[in-house]
Amino acid sequence: WIGQQHSMTVWNLLSQAMHLRCSLKRIGRSVLCALLLIMMSGCRKTDQKLFTKGEWIQELTIRSGIQINTDQSYEQAAISYGIISEDVAYDPSSLLTKEWMAYTLVNLTRLDDPYDKQIKDLNDSAFPYEVVRSIPLISLDNGYFHPKETVGKEEALSILDEAIEMINTKVIAETKTEVAWNDGLNIIELSDPVSFNEDGTVSYDQQFRDGDLIVYPDEDGNRTCAAVVESEGGFKLEEADLLSLSDSIHLSGSQEIDFSNAQIIDGNNDVIVDASDDVTQNMAIHNYTSSFTLQDWKVTLTATSLGLKAEASKELPNGSKAFANVRLSGLKCDYQWLSEKKSLKEVYFRLSFNSEENFGVRHTSYKKLYGDFSRIDPSDFVSSVKNFFQDADHCVQKTLTLATVNVPIPNVPGLTLQVRVDMNIYVSGRIEFTMHQSHILGCEIHNGTTRLIQDMNPTHTEDIRANAKLTSALRFGLKMTGFELCNAALHAGIETSVSTDLHLYHPDGSHTVEASDLPVDVADELSDGNPNVFVCADLDAHFIGEVDLNSSSSVLGKLGLSRNIPIFTSKNASLLPDGMKHLENFHFVEKCTRKQGNAVIENNAPAVTGKITLDRYAYAINVNGYRTIVVKGMPEGYDADELIFETSNSEIAIVSENGRVTGRSPGSAEITVSSEDGKHKAYVSILVKTP
Repeated sequence: WIGQQHSMTVWNLLSQAMHLRCSLKRIGRSVLCALLLIMMSGCRKTDQKLFTKGEWIQELTIRSGIQINTDQSYEQAAISYGIISEDVAYDPSSLLTKEWMAYTLVNLTRLDDPYDKQIKDLNDSAFPYEVVRSIPLISLDNGYFHPKETVGKEEALSILDEAIEMINTKVIAETKTEVAWNDGLNIIELSDPVSFNEDGTVSYDQQFRDGDLIVYPDEDGNRTCAAVVESEGGFKLEEADLLSLSDSIHLSGSQEIDFSNAQIIDGNNDVIVDASDDVTQNMAIHNYTSSFTLQDWKVTLTATSLGLKAEASKELPNGSKAFANVRLSGLKCDYQWLSEKKSLKEVYFRLSFNSEENFGVRHTSYKKLYGDFSRIDPSDFVSSVKNFFQDADHCVQKTLTLATVNVPIPNVPGLTLQVRVDMNIYVSGRIEFTMHQSHILGCEIHNGTTRLIQDMNPTHTEDIRANAKLTSALRFGLKMTGFELCNAALHAGIETSVSTDLHLYHPDGSHTVEASDLPVDVADELSDGNPNVFVCADLDAHFIGEVDLNSSSSVLGKLGLSRNIPIFTSKNASLLPDGMKHLENFHFVEKCTRKQGNAVIENNAPAVTGKITLDRYAYAINVNGYRTIVVKGMPEGYDADELIFETSNSEIAIVSENGRVTGRSPGSAEITVSSEDGKHKAYVSILVKTP
């Protein structure tokens, strides 16, 4: 019995110990889980910055492109556009919640397809209508929305960007042309311009009635319209109001623009291609090219079914050549217009296209034009060079309208997209700049408030040696029956500033620095070989770009919906990384070395060799990255400045006039470096990779 009791006691003790051990394991697991939850919760709060409703509204307004008047706050702009209602309680300092995010995003995107399954906690939300429509943007958690849950900044902005992408690339599947003019309105199409008598009345071989709407070509060949008003002695014309003349207008469609059906007007306002000409019927197969002279510039226009190219060039008296080229392709137009009973309801106007701008001034050798300055005393260098240049015009300044293209929208009678190509070029020295861009451009009008639709992704290559401002302007207008409904103009290019400093080393050993207004390329070339004159330059270069929406000539402009929006400025679009703003012998250095004395300055001129030799014959660069080919040796009698650089594949890599290679897309290409006479060549292999 004692043994049995002892065995039972031992068993009980072991059993209790096992229970205690299991309990300790459970306690340990519980504690560990609790600690992990605390750590995860802490990490989430650390990673996800808190986001207030006021901060959310500000980001939503800015990122979506809603235009803010000078006297408006972000909240007032959001109210004007219909993002939030004045009837809804709003505390900008409170934290952003999922239901508030759903409420504002549905008002922004106007999503109207409700989620067709059960949302388990929908009754907990103050905005059930918006919650069931926000599911394409905000996901559920096992059927729960968690409307009162706060949303961190990173997560909220990611969802906002998705919503903006949705509205900026809205799909317009239905084509509509429903125009209901006022009863009794008589629309008269005139083929010839209208002339006016001395008293301001209309002189035309046709009878008009008071209240008629006439459509006629203006001085620039554009179709415009006016209202006929009876007056003493005849009829006068007044500005026509589209909304007053129509009971309702509903237009919608999505169209890839085919330039083969276009009317093309050159910069002299001469119609060089008309949609009715036989030649346009075959433009889908063959290019159509026209050349003409515009203000001493030679201009060539080339049109195909896919795009338009405008090229302008001019030979200058000093041996220079100025040029400016613009290529436009892949143009697509999406549009919606809804107006009823003299009131504008909704407008959506979006263009997507690719463009390429190439500007510049190329100079012949300054030494060939003005002689050898390598032996001039440093104290006389500046004045001597200036004397040679005092009668020469080294500045190019011109604004040109190269072409106006009217493209009818298929299956929509009377609806036309007009495209105008302008160029503005100012250069005071040598420069070459090429920019490739993919664009989205347009606007949306809601509740009488404008929202800009804009995206621009430029890549570029440049050889900058001058003060310059180079821009192209692409202007697009949607026209109907002589009315320009809306328009958008994109001005894009670069602005550069190059300041020249001459380091002069005198026979007595002294060193002076003289700032000069000479173009740096002129000073650099003419000082080459002079051991006592060295040229430095400080360079600033940046993109410039702005969008003009709805000029005063458009219906929307007359309703006060015009906007000018800067896109690129010197503050946000520098072309030059840090450490690439000071040049010596057109090589970037972090800081000036010329101040250290001429003893430490190396002669960078290529050695005389039997062939063209380079520092390297293979480079690996990133997309949008660049490297400059360095010439180490040249055959006797040849100048490195006269070398010609060519690429085997401009889709992979492009090369500038001075050997700067820029990667455009992943792949391989070969750069050929050759003398002008083609007798000497060298080759460089380029591998372009994704960063």
